[in-house]
Amino acid sequence: VYWLEAGTTRRGRETLALEAAPLDVGPALRKQLFDQVDTVILTSATLATGRPPSFAFTRSRLGLREAEAVSVGSPFDYPRQVRLRVRPDLPDPASDPRGFDEALPDAVLDALESSGEGGAFVLFTSYSALQRCAAALRETLEIQGRQVLVQGEGLERAQLLERFRAAPSVLFGVASFWQGVD
Repeated sequence: VYWLEAGTTRRGRETLALEAAPLDVGPALRKQLFDQVDTVILTSATLATGRPPSFAFTRSRLGLREAEAVSVGSPFDYPRQVRLRVRPDLPDPASDPRGFDEALPDAVLDALESSGEGGAFVLFTSYSALQRCAAALRETLEIQGRQVLVQGEGLERAQLLERFRAAPSVLFGVASFWQGVD
């Protein structure tokens, strides 16, 4: 499958990239990985699907003929550490992107204030939205005593996480930042 992907760099420059991905990666993985080594360990929070958890979908997509599988429950305390907030009052970002961008900082601030004084990740699908929202909230959050950390403002991922863990912080990042963070 081939597609064009438009985006914006951290410095605000428009980009356009031709991307490609095979429809069926199983044969390539089998030839280049699974048939070449004795043991491959795959770990992810999303390898098993359904109830009860099953690896059938992952096996079929990756071309795995034989595999031992184990599903281990998450140590994450969802009832205590997660809040789901749905804001039906926000403008639709597809049909009213400007209205959504204008309303987003207040919605983020409301969520942050309702979550208490702990740290928070605020994740975005684009750097431009991240930068606008972080800029709109920086002064207010700093007055509240929260450290504001923004992906793309000079610190590496490891440094951002270290500072995030050290003090009450709000870390603004793009969705890919979250991958691999425990």
